[in-house]
Amino acid sequence: MNPHLERARAHTTAWARDMGLLAGSGVWSEHDWDGADFARMCASSHPDCGAEMLELVTDWYVWLFFYDDFFLHAFKKSLDQTGARAYVLGLRAFMPPAGEPMPEPGDPVQRGLADLWGRTVGARSPEWGARFARSTRVALEECRWELANIADGRVANPIEYLERRRRVSGAPWAADLIEHSLDAELPARVAAARPMRVLADCFADAAALHNDIVSYEREIHDEGELSNCVLVFERFFGYGAQRAADATNDLLSSRLHQFEHTALTEVGPMMEEHALDPGERLRVVAYVRGLQDWLAGDYEWHTASNRGNGSGPSRPSASSLGLTRLRAYARVPASAPTPLPRPDLPGRLRLNPHLGRARDHSARWCGQMGFYGPLPRHPARGLWSEPGVRAADIASFAAGAGPDLDERALCLSTDWATWAAYADDYWVRVFLHAGDLPGARRLQERLPAFMPPTPGTPIPAPENPVEAGLSDLWRRTGQPVRSRVLDLVSVFMWELTTTLQNRLPDPVDYIEMRRHAFGGLTGPSRPDDAVFATPTVSSLESAAVDYVTLCNDLFSYAKETGRDGELCNGVAIVERFLGCDHRQAAGVVGDLMAARITQFEHLAAEELPGLLDDLGVADDVRHAVGAHVDRLRASMAAALDWHHRSGRYRPPRPAGPTGLGTSALNARPPAEP
Repeated sequence: MNPHLERARAHTTAWARDMGLLAGSGVWSEHDWDGADFARMCASSHPDCGAEMLELVTDWYVWLFFYDDFFLHAFKKSLDQTGARAYVLGLRAFMPPAGEPMPEPGDPVQRGLADLWGRTVGARSPEWGARFARSTRVALEECRWELANIADGRVANPIEYLERRRRVSGAPWAADLIEHSLDAELPARVAAARPMRVLADCFADAAALHNDIVSYEREIHDEGELSNCVLVFERFFGYGAQRAADATNDLLSSRLHQFEHTALTEVGPMMEEHALDPGERLRVVAYVRGLQDWLAGDYEWHTASNRGNGSGPSRPSASSLGLTRLRAYARVPASAPTPLPRPDLPGRLRLNPHLGRARDHSARWCGQMGFYGPLPRHPARGLWSEPGVRAADIASFAAGAGPDLDERALCLSTDWATWAAYADDYWVRVFLHAGDLPGARRLQERLPAFMPPTPGTPIPAPENPVEAGLSDLWRRTGQPVRSRVLDLVSVFMWELTTTLQNRLPDPVDYIEMRRHAFGGLTGPSRPDDAVFATPTVSSLESAAVDYVTLCNDLFSYAKETGRDGELCNGVAIVERFLGCDHRQAAGVVGDLMAARITQFEHLAAEELPGLLDDLGVADDVRHAVGAHVDRLRASMAAALDWHHRSGRYRPPRPAGPTGLGTSALNARPPAEP
């Protein structure tokens, strides 16, 4: 507990009265105020900051909680979406860049924001200020998503819920405020690195899921809210309320375990990789400790505050005893091929008329790059074969995802998808099966040299087909795909490390990492306009990519968990997390696919037009957005069609004699692409 609690309590009470948050606000009474005890929450969740900083932090939280209740009374109860839109957009005027003027505030929300903004922005670097401004806007504006769901009677699917709840909860905003309160601003070069991103996301999810459990009665039964994970699990899985609460608690525990795992195994190597100096390292460590302190303090406050139901766990459970931690290290046994759900085809499939030429080109190109040649330590056989390439027919996926590409562009798109599939198999057969993490790390470190950002930079001689293929593709493509290649390779390394640790990934971390692995290099590129960086468009893209990756998990389950010995498969993760068999897990994955395509169409039809109106975009930008949506839809349709027809995930035919007593005679056949 911060020793300055009483000073902060007295200060914030006076501040709340001065801003008009109490008497006469129509939102809070003095009784509400005394029972909430926000100062205790801030003192327990920010135990190490000084007195003046604790006063500022407490005022910020008081204001955000007031805004949440104000929005409920002003807009949610009346379902006034038009009024909510105008009000929320108007708040942007009270968050100007440092030194710029703002209008005269007209109500307690505006008055509090204007005061706090002037006391905070400008105290840190411009990079931190931009992050804090963005997270504040998102926390305020995402309330409209909750309102729209109430008006439509719509309960989100689990993936959508976690993604959007993370924004609306204000937890990313709280993480930024932790940096400020501890004078622990993250170095700009690691602020967006995977370990920092995962820690912030786990922190946000843990805060939101815990709040959902303790506030379920008040939110669902008293306020008519639909944004609560317990309710989401009730609706999606058909659970009763107690089972849904237990499942929510299991997910909360999983996110906390992921936080610990990331902090212990990834933060140190990240600091080495980016060569942080001692001062920068201290700030990173202080920030991680600050996130942990916040979660502990928030938990303590919820057990006593009137904001929740004031109750902790009612009985010991596997989660509360920490036993679910062991699930992650229990290997899922290899299973027979999974019965596949038949999800709806998202849109009409059109195949590029140049498909035949792309198929022939792909088979030749693989040979030229050495994909049919011998592997390191396995000189007697190649990883792929030409018949296997033709059976896999990766060109048909590219032809469906890009039905209007010219022949040259289609061949390039096919080659990128083919290279990604080959590199994936290479990581498994060369590094995973040999347990060769250093070798994989060396290849990861070499690959950027085959994508020099400056034209004319010499490229080293390739040592293997992965490097040869990338070198050729970079020469034909250039800068636009560099970050996507690096993301894809980082996923290969993450999957390799996770499998060598014999650790089944946390479900949320798995979904979010897999988005980077979508054959992605052939997927639609995002045009360079501010509208494409908005949360709405990001949600649209995430829904499409999740549909594709979950589809791949269904079809690749037997190959990945059986022949390849991998753990990173959505069916396997659902199987372990829910404690069900692989057939039931496949059904859940199919349901998630259906939910994601439904969400995609909802975003495209309902939220996206409103966003374009809010931003007042020009006709050419609207056309670009529409074309982007069409490309995403085409990629989903192509992925589903290709997985049904491709030979990539079918069991290989035996290469020699079959029958009792002949298994020792058969060499392991080449993997099919």
